[in-house]
Amino acid sequence: MIQITVDIPEGSLASLHKDPESFAREMRIAAAVQCAEDLSRKALAAGWGNPASRVRHRGPP
Repeated sequence: MIQITVDIPEGSLASLHKDPESFAREMRIAAAVQCAEDLSRKALAAGWGNPASRVRHRGPP
């Protein structure tokens, strides 16, 4: 697994009212969303259509 270290100025988390753990969690979620958006955009550009439209959901049992 790749690990990335980010240096953040000292008062930044306090001004956002975040502790380091919750800030890191939100950063991971934001990075995952950005990655999914980029992949979707690339799939559309390649003519593959929207990958999310191919997800099949089962109805109620």
